[in-house]
Amino acid sequence: MRPSKKSLQGALLLLFLAAGVITVLVTFWLVWASWKSIRIGESVKTRAVAFEALKGEINYLDEVLTSSARLAATTGDPSWEARYEEHAPILEHAIASAMSTAGATIASSGATQTNDANQKLITLEARAFDLVRQGHHDAALALLRSEEYQSQKTLYTDGMSTFVENLHVILDEKNAKDIRYVELSLFAALIAIMAVIVLWCIIVRLLYSQQTRLAILNRELKRANSAKSDFLASMSHEIRTPMNGVLGMAGVLMASDLSIDQRKLVSTIKHSGEMLLSLLNDILDLSKIEAGHVTLEILDFDLQKLFDSLDAFWASQFQAKGLSVSFVISPETPHVLRSDPTRIRQILFNLIGNAFKFTETGGVNVAVTAKAARGDDFELRFDITDTGIGLTQKAQSKLFNKFAQADSSVTRKYGGTGLGLAISKKLAALMGGKIGVESTPGSGSTFWFTIRCTRGDSAAVTDDTLPAGGTDPVEGNMTEHGLRILVAEDNHVNQMVMKAIFGKTGHHVDMVNNGMEAIAAVMRCRYDLVLMDVQMPEMDGVTATKKIRTLPGEAKDIPIIAVTANAMAGDRETYLDAGMTDYISKPVSLQKLSGVIGKLNSLRAKSSAQPAGPASVVAKFDAKKNDHPVYVDVDQPRSSERPKHFAARINGKDDTAVWK
Repeated sequence: MRPSKKSLQGALLLLFLAAGVITVLVTFWLVWASWKSIRIGESVKTRAVAFEALKGEINYLDEVLTSSARLAATTGDPSWEARYEEHAPILEHAIASAMSTAGATIASSGATQTNDANQKLITLEARAFDLVRQGHHDAALALLRSEEYQSQKTLYTDGMSTFVENLHVILDEKNAKDIRYVELSLFAALIAIMAVIVLWCIIVRLLYSQQTRLAILNRELKRANSAKSDFLASMSHEIRTPMNGVLGMAGVLMASDLSIDQRKLVSTIKHSGEMLLSLLNDILDLSKIEAGHVTLEILDFDLQKLFDSLDAFWASQFQAKGLSVSFVISPETPHVLRSDPTRIRQILFNLIGNAFKFTETGGVNVAVTAKAARGDDFELRFDITDTGIGLTQKAQSKLFNKFAQADSSVTRKYGGTGLGLAISKKLAALMGGKIGVESTPGSGSTFWFTIRCTRGDSAAVTDDTLPAGGTDPVEGNMTEHGLRILVAEDNHVNQMVMKAIFGKTGHHVDMVNNGMEAIAAVMRCRYDLVLMDVQMPEMDGVTATKKIRTLPGEAKDIPIIAVTANAMAGDRETYLDAGMTDYISKPVSLQKLSGVIGKLNSLRAKSSAQPAGPASVVAKFDAKKNDHPVYVDVDQPRSSERPKHFAARINGKDDTAVWK
C-alpha cells in the first residue's frame, strides 16, 4: 500500500518536531556548558589570586610577629607586645585557612611540623615577653637568639615552604582538572552541534525525498483524475447518444395520436429514460465537485421567487399524492440575497424530493431563517420538515455518503441512488455551510442545511436569474418563422430523432453526416441555423465550426449550435471559444430546440425593427451572468474593430456580435 499524502505529511511533522526538540535541548546544553566554563575559569583565576594573597599574608604575619618580639626585647617598649598579640591570632587563622584549602593531603605531608614549630615559637616568644616585663631585656634578647629558638624557626620556615609548595601543586591540579572539564564540555557541545547539523541535513534530504514522492503521488492522482474524467466523459457521451434516441422518440410518440394504453407505455419508457439520465447527471455532478471543477456563480436573487419556482414545480406532484407543501420565509430574513441560487435550488430540490418520496400522509414544510453574522453577511438555515417514515440513528449515520441509503437491501421499497445527499453536502460546504438531519422513526424528519451569503441588491435582480422549476426554458415558438436548418449528425438514430422533432414545425431540415459535409453544405446554401454534433467521423464539429468561421461571405456568420453528448465541466466554454453560438446537451428535447429557435426568431425580429447605424445595437453580452451573445442587424459595413462572425464572444467583457 502506498502512503497517502496526509500520512507523509504527518511523518514529516513528527520528524520536524523531534529535530526541533533535540535542537532546543542541544542549544540549552551549549548555553549551560558555556556558562559553566566561564564560571570555572573565574573560579580558577580566583583561587590563584587567593592563593598568592594567602601566601603573602602568612609570610608578612610571620615577619611581624618575629620583629615585634625582637623589638620588645631590644627596646623594652610594651607596645610591641600589644602588636604581637594583635597579629598572632591572624597568623593562626591564615595557616588554618591554608590547611583547610589544601585538605588532608597537606596535613599528612608536613603541615603538622609547621604547626608544631609555630606553637613552640609562640611559647618561646611568650617567655621573651615575660622577661621584658621583668626588666631583663638582655635575657629576653638572648632567648630569641638562642639555638633552640633558631632551630624552631628553621623547622617552621622549612615546613611552611614545603606546605606552600604542596598547596601550590594541589591548586594547580584542581585548576588543570577544571580546565579539562571545560575542554571536554565544549568538545561535547561541538559534537552535539555537529550531530544536530547532520540531523537537519538528514531531515532536509528526507524532506526533499518526501516532496519528490508527494510530487509523484500528485502526478499519479492527477493522472487518475484525468483518467476518471476521460472515462466519465466517454461514458457520458456513449450513454447520452442512445438516450437521445430513446427520449427523443418517446417524446415524438407522446405528441402523436396514441391510445390510452399506448400512452401509458410510452410514458413509462420516457420516465425510465429520464431517471437514467438523472442518475448520469448526478454522477457527473459529483465527479465535477470532487475534481474541484464546480465554481459558484454569485448573483443577486430574490429568495421568494426561488421558493415560487420550487412551489410551481412541486405543487401538482404533492397534490396528486394527497400531500401539502409550503414554503415559509422568516420575517428577519432578507428577500434579496447574494449567493448562488442555482446551487441552493439544487440542494432544496434534492431534499424536497427525498421528503416527497418518503412521505405518505401529511406534507412537507420548507422554512428559512437568517442569522446576522457581520455587517451584510448572513447565515441562512433551511429546514425541510416532513411527516414521513423517519430515520433511526443507525440509518442517519449512513446518510450524506456516496451511494448510501437508509435501507440498502435489494427489496427496499424506495428507489434512488443515494447520490443526492452526498452532492448536497458538498455543495453546502462549498457555500460555507453544513448539512444535517434530525429524525425519529415514525415521526418524520427535518433535513437542514446552512450557507453563508450577503444581502443583495434588488436593482440587480433579473427575471432570468432563476431557472424554471425542473423543465427546460422555452423561448418563442418553433412555428413562428420557417427556417432552413442544417443538422450535422453521424448517428442514424439521432438523425431520425431530429427529423421527427422538426417534422411538424414548418422548418426545412437538411441532414449531413460529418463536418466536411457541413462545410460543403453551408457553402452551397444559405442556412438560418446549423445544429452541429461534436464527435463525428472524418471531421469533428469543433474543427468544422472553426473552418466555417473562416469562409468568405455570409456563410461565416451563420449561427452554429453545438448539439453533443459531452456534458463535462469546460465543454460549453470549449465550444463557445471555438466559435459556436450556443450549446445544448443530448438528449435533445422539443423544449431545448424550441428555446434555441425561439431565441433566434425573437432576436431576428428585434434586429429587423432597429434603425440603421450604431443605434441598432440591441443588447450586450454579460460574461459574468453567463448570458449568450446578442445578434443584431447592422447596416453599416464591418470594421476591423467589430466581431468578424455571428458567434463573437469576448471573455470577461461586454461585446456585441453581428448577424447580417
